[in-house]
Amino acid sequence: MNIHEYQAKNLIKSYGINIPNGKLATSVYEALIVGKQLLNSAESVVIKAQVHAGGRSKAGGIKTASSVSEVAEIAASMLNKRLITSQTNNFGKIVKKIYIEEKVNFTDEIYISFIINHKDYCISLAVSEEGGINIDNIISDEKIHIINLDPLIGFKNFHFRRLFKKKSNYYNLENLIRNFYQIFVEKNLMQLEINPLVVTNDNQYLPLDAKVIIDDNAIYKHHISYLNDEDNIFESKAKIHNLCYIRMNGNIGCIVNGAGLAMATMDIIHLYGGKAANFLDVGGGAAIDKIIEGFNILISDKQIQVIFVNIFGGIMRCDLFAEGIILAIKKHYLNLLNIPIIVRFNGFNAEIGKKILNDFNEESPSSIIHIIDDFDEATIFAINKCI
Repeated sequence: MNIHEYQAKNLIKSYGINIPNGKLATSVYEALIVGKQLLNSAESVVIKAQVHAGGRSKAGGIKTASSVSEVAEIAASMLNKRLITSQTNNFGKIVKKIYIEEKVNFTDEIYISFIINHKDYCISLAVSEEGGINIDNIISDEKIHIINLDPLIGFKNFHFRRLFKKKSNYYNLENLIRNFYQIFVEKNLMQLEINPLVVTNDNQYLPLDAKVIIDDNAIYKHHISYLNDEDNIFESKAKIHNLCYIRMNGNIGCIVNGAGLAMATMDIIHLYGGKAANFLDVGGGAAIDKIIEGFNILISDKQIQVIFVNIFGGIMRCDLFAEGIILAIKKHYLNLLNIPIIVRFNGFNAEIGKKILNDFNEESPSSIIHIIDDFDEATIFAINKCI
């Protein structure tokens, strides 16, 4: 689960780590109030769009203001507008909140990132003494140092010495990194990125930006699901029913079992010039209620013009899936009259599943199910139904 910068900073602050003074605003009026408060003690402030995406600065999502009128002007230009960055799709993300904080003068920037290393079964710590917005362009091993941390040992002094040979130049930095590590472990994070961590004129360390990703499987432990305020309604419904769902920008709704087949389905749709509306993996042993809920999500998405069901029968029986499709159609019959359903069954009980669907088609006053065995042919048919 991703959380916003202001939420990440509040998390960091709860561990006794200093952060720049700042407040959240959701309207131009609130921005005026916050800007006025901060400008009483600061020469200028930084206005930051709060979206789950990096690359905000280069996309105009982070701007500086030195007067209340500038704050209002920038807030009006950001709020309820789409921000397109290098890490969003072409539609970008709508900015519903902005974070305003006092501008900090600094002498140095440091990049720090903790991340789960699945390959080596450990936590990897990456550090660079050249942090900031251009960190993605730094690929030299001499400028980015990465060490693996054993969770049973944690972050120790010898790790710090390995990363920062000139320890005297970084007063108190070791304890700060240890605090970041504590946050990472105790909050079950997948990633904690501080970029940049700046050194102020009086040798204090302040995180100017923070990115936090929390393990979805640990959210229940911390009662923090309320922090996730950017999931769309479809993704929220999918999470409730344990469906792996990602919304996209196409018009071909996909229901597939297995991540590999789901990715292959999206690839072949793209290959033939179509656009998938979603990634939806119901899993290998999905029950009928999950199949129906998958249809519920797709039917409620108005951008979808056709539904492509691509199932390989293994643990999942094709006849069971066919029954789920029929129940979903009966539940949403009127809504599905204008949405063709293309079904491709292969594997366990595929022939039985196809017979169930064919029998339903014959009994139904409107045949909305199209059964096609060939992968390419089914894909092309689905794309043509969108034209």
